[in-house]
Amino acid sequence: MNNKARRKPKKSTKTASRDTNKCLDAEFKEKHDKKLEEKEALSDRSQVCIKYLQWNYL
Repeated sequence: MNNKARRKPKKSTKTASRDTNKCLDAEFKEKHDKKLEEKEALSDRSQVCIKYLQWNYL
């Protein structure tokens, strides 16, 4: 048997790409959280408008 076939492959060092991925994930989460907050604020405003219209026109 060939000894080369049984050797374990060397682990590649991908720490730099992992670090950039972490930064990108953090930025994505921040943007996502901001969008969710904006959507919630808009839904609250629309609920207030709907209530107002219901009270005035019904």
